[in-house]
Amino acid sequence: MYRLSHEGEVQLQYQLSEGVKCIVSDGYWMYVGCDAVGRIYYGDSQGVRCHYGWEQETLVWQQRTQSVLFGWLEGQHAYAATTGNRVHKLSQDGHLVQTYQADAAVFSCAISPEGRLVFAGNNHSTVYCFAEEGPRLWKLATGCGSIYSMQYFEERLYLVTTDGSFACLDVSQAALAQAEQGTATPALSIKAPTSTVAAVESSMLEPAPAGAEGVLLRCVREGGKLRVRVADARYQDWHVQFPKNLRREGQLYLAEHLEPAAHGNFYRVLKNIYAAGT
Repeated sequence: MYRLSHEGEVQLQYQLSEGVKCIVSDGYWMYVGCDAVGRIYYGDSQGVRCHYGWEQETLVWQQRTQSVLFGWLEGQHAYAATTGNRVHKLSQDGHLVQTYQADAAVFSCAISPEGRLVFAGNNHSTVYCFAEEGPRLWKLATGCGSIYSMQYFEERLYLVTTDGSFACLDVSQAALAQAEQGTATPALSIKAPTSTVAAVESSMLEPAPAGAEGVLLRCVREGGKLRVRVADARYQDWHVQFPKNLRREGQLYLAEHLEPAAHGNFYRVLKNIYAAGT
């Protein structure tokens, strides 16, 4: 896994023990291959479902579509890229708001702030741009494979493609006008690092250093499942969002800092977690 600047400079790289399917950034933390907290929008061959709750899921609604390959949340809407050559825009209560029509199965999608522009990448190495109301604005070849994943940030579209490229596409009005006139800026090619790094050990915690301060947590069994709760009178007796592979019944942990979740009565851990005995 690599962390790059918006100009393509490699800042950090990690070697994980498992294949990376998705990455979600959340404040201080980066979650790899996990669902977001709160409402979880899940797409598969049955369509799109919305669940609530990060530990005990409750079905809120289900919307039938063709198989979902990618999803995006923007404001009050969820977007689903499907094998049916379409991107569907759904309201938070599950109603179909708009459909964006591509020419082939849509591998991925991304949305500009407030949903003004909808981008889609199909399985024929093509990227599309649609207006919020549905009309297609433009379509172009990527030149580097089909887009497995994409992100939009400040008028740039970041693409991960089937030929192993991580690309950045300038989708500002000025850049598109230049492209139409045949004067587009040549693409900059940046090679990935060739050095290897050691795999991150994901199931062990360092012992708490002598004199370390923080918030004491305890792992307990509730209803047949391992949960982590705060064991510190200064805090509410809430659950703590905690890596499942580090949970051991009866184990004590020292978290450097806790932060209440914006939605829901539980805490997030900030900074380091240490083993603190049993």
